Amino acid sequence: MNDWPETNQSLILRIKDPQNAVAWSELMAIYRPVIYRLARRKGLLHEDAEDLVQGVFLSVAKAIDRWEHGEGQPRFRNWLGKIARNAIVNAITRTKPDRATGTSSVMQALASLPEEAETTQALIVDCRLEAIRWAAREIQSEFSDATWAIFQSTI
Repeated sequence: MNDWPETNQSLILRIKDPQNAVAWSELMAIYRPVIYRLARRKGLLHEDAEDLVQGVFLSVAKAIDRWEHGEGQPRFRNWLGKIARNAIVNAITRTKPDRATGTSSVMQALASLPEEAETTQALIVDCRLEAIRWAAREIQSEFSDATWAIFQSTI
């Protein structure tokens, strides 16, 4: 966990301005796929996972001005991971009007949720993979098609 660098502090400062669409696009390009995969891995359907991702970023937008970098404060990735995990728990445990209810299925869903440390670790791994994919897309034009095809088969 310590070998994964913090989210770029300048990006965090830029997203504190809700009008900075470029910063928000950059943040979402990095974290949206991670949160989506995490939600899908926990059993949410595609549409529900998409809604959850939007909700997570809405929560981040509402609370980012209160998040502070510093000693004793949670790292941004941990803070975002907690928001995502809470959203996933809420999505799994809430009862939809058109869904059957029953305590056994709710208890099974809750029991299948990993501990916070496990979820945070999964978020870190997914962040690493997404960062590699993003960086690869940024430099793709510097390679021949044959070389790129070989590289792409490894990621």
